[in-house]
Amino acid sequence: MDSRSLSRIYLYLFVVICMGASLASCGQPSLPPMQVQRDPLQSWIEQHAIPFKTTDAQAPLDDLASLQGIAGQASIVGLGEATHGSHEFFTMKQRVLEFLVEKMGFTMFAMEASWSAGEQINHYVLTGRGDARKLLQQFHEWVWSTQEVLNLIQWMRAYDADPRHIQKVRFAGFDCQDIETITFDNVERYVQSVAPQQAAQVAALYTGIRPDPTQNWDSYMHAYNSAPPAIRQQYVDRAENVYALLNAHQAQYEKASSPQAFALALQEAHIIVEYTQFMVLLNDPKAQSRAIQQRDIFMADNIAWLHEHSDGGEKIALWAHDGHIGVWTYEGGYTIMGKFLRQRYHKQYLAIGTSFYQGMFNAYGKKLGDPVARLQAFTMPPPSKDSYNYILGHAGIPLYILDLRRPPPGAVSRWLKGPFEFRLAGIGFNDADESQFYDTIGLGAYFDVLIHIQQVTASHLIDY
Repeated sequence: MDSRSLSRIYLYLFVVICMGASLASCGQPSLPPMQVQRDPLQSWIEQHAIPFKTTDAQAPLDDLASLQGIAGQASIVGLGEATHGSHEFFTMKQRVLEFLVEKMGFTMFAMEASWSAGEQINHYVLTGRGDARKLLQQFHEWVWSTQEVLNLIQWMRAYDADPRHIQKVRFAGFDCQDIETITFDNVERYVQSVAPQQAAQVAALYTGIRPDPTQNWDSYMHAYNSAPPAIRQQYVDRAENVYALLNAHQAQYEKASSPQAFALALQEAHIIVEYTQFMVLLNDPKAQSRAIQQRDIFMADNIAWLHEHSDGGEKIALWAHDGHIGVWTYEGGYTIMGKFLRQRYHKQYLAIGTSFYQGMFNAYGKKLGDPVARLQAFTMPPPSKDSYNYILGHAGIPLYILDLRRPPPGAVSRWLKGPFEFRLAGIGFNDADESQFYDTIGLGAYFDVLIHIQQVTASHLIDY
């Protein structure tokens, strides 16, 4: 596994603990025997669940026809995953993306991944230039270095290469983490083109912040995280100075280029500001909860920019963890990304979550008896009887879509309001205490729509 700096690992583990977790095994075998009394909840699920045939990304899309009515007029559709390492969540999201593109005119796919990596992958998707497998390394996260994500990117390239498809599909990352040289280069090249006399100033301000392309990424991150707090704060100040410089010369720069070119350069400079601010919070033990909150705010802002400014951003499909896609504020005030999107776009944002009953997933952590944490596949047994997953898993349907909006009054409404436990597994896991990987939520307030997959298997990691 790629080594990560300790501070980043601690953040990921903290996210997992704060948000909950989940996982599971494979195929769609026979369902567990009914262990709960027949009641209005299961009757409602059986009557309203829309079964689909498969999670296979190569299969026809006919069984997803109901999504047309479910998505309606939404222009931003969030696709969640209950674990960051399950094959079926990834392949099913590809199927949904294909449906949104081919049947509903969606023109952008954006991931919970580095903005910089997104720029490079978008170039590949549109032109075919580059090696898709190597480009996955630019994410600097094992989560996305999988055969499933590679297959999705290659599908996007094949779609765009087809001359029958006049409207191309674009790729983007919306995360403020792992910002690479390309984003700094874009800002510097823009300033060089519109105000050459200020280019040296911008380059000087970015010195120390920008990664050295000849340096190993982990070495760069170690050096950044090891810098004294005062130096990291200087990085914030200098990144903000570049952003302020562009803002102060908007009219001049737009005249020398175009409003669209200026807007993109300003956003790139803003991404760098986000990155430096996030890293200051991340490296302060007293501020890591603020770092988690600020990241969701930044990601929502970046999605809004893509939706409102980017070519192809009129209709976007998002890929992220359930714990970002949902529209929820936790007790204590932590508000996740989807809630900010709901507040901004109202019904134009649709939150589709995923759930599972049991199975396997990849995560970074320890199994019982392991001397150290490592990246490996974990197995999660059937869920707690007090959980949403338990009820969802006893519907007698191995694969289904369930619209959670407009439930009937009475027992179903009370159940969806909750709160009850719901399985969520992030980038880290601890096999010693599976019970901690549940969130206590109101399912009907967290998601608009749920895709339930009875049994999941681990994603297929790419070994570099």
